[in-house]
Amino acid sequence: MQQHIYHFSYDHQDDALSSLAYYYDVDIDVLKFKLPQLISYIQSLKDKHLYEEAAESGMLQTNIALFINPNFQEKEHSILRISFYHRCSTDGTAVWFKEGLLNNVEGIQAYISKVSAFIPEINTLIDQDKIIRVSKIKSMDEEKVELDGINGFYRYSDAQHVENSGFNFPEIFMNMGIYKKVREQLASNLKPTIVKFFVDREMNEVNHILAKYWYSLWLGDEDVTTIGANAGRGKTIPYHHIQQIYYLESIC
Repeated sequence: MQQHIYHFSYDHQDDALSSLAYYYDVDIDVLKFKLPQLISYIQSLKDKHLYEEAAESGMLQTNIALFINPNFQEKEHSILRISFYHRCSTDGTAVWFKEGLLNNVEGIQAYISKVSAFIPEINTLIDQDKIIRVSKIKSMDEEKVELDGINGFYRYSDAQHVENSGFNFPEIFMNMGIYKKVREQLASNLKPTIVKFFVDREMNEVNHILAKYWYSLWLGDEDVTTIGANAGRGKTIPYHHIQQIYYLESIC
């Protein structure tokens, strides 16, 4: 049985609107025409401190769907395909991701192995077993599991913004003081990189994605989200799920 795919992508506002228009089964021009009223509706919920409750209950999503397309029905046998944007630093080649996008433990191990090519002393500067233990503890505190990630933003603009340049390097490098010891070598050998990739989810998660997209449209591109999502949920994202690799101008 062939599955129908609802693909959500947020390279920019028109990309998000195109994704939503496809989901609601309307032309994108219809959605653009109704967008100011939809933003006003979200603003009214915000003003009354009702947005979170409306989003969690599904009332927000239901009301928006009825306003956009009164005859809307999700297609049977559908899945969600969600694009995320992961910020990191790489050597500027796609080979860097040949193993796919890895979780918190496998990811830090692979990163150390790769940078040891130009920082051979890194294995004497760090205690890899300690890093792994700390990473698992942090994941357990935040996600209630030892393995999480890979993390990603829902919008390209968030991943690209200078306020999120701290994600160029593994957070645990920063927290354990490793970054200061190898900053110059990393900056001279690596490029800030954004990886766009997708994950597939069941349709019971669609309200969460819709709430994220409508909140982001209300927020606008001028405001920045600095907290990403646990996109990988501890599982490897296969290399063939990578959609695009962007190289930014400089390490911040």
